[in-house]
Amino acid sequence: MKKIISSIIVSALSVMPMLAQLDRTKAPEAAEAPKIHIGTPKSFTLKNGLKVFVVENHKVPLVT
Repeated sequence: MKKIISSIIVSALSVMPMLAQLDRTKAPEAAEAPKIHIGTPKSFTLKNGLKVFVVENHKVPLVT
């Protein structure tokens, strides 16, 4: 148990100087915008007149 605690303390002390060397006076440069590929939407109209557009994406199981 003492070895685990001492290794945690040593690793924390070795990280501390790296945090102090960051230059926070400059904002980081923006990365290039990602390419977005949207499929062809399917559309239909509900009974109440609401028009619905659906674009399926099976890569990630999310609903928005």
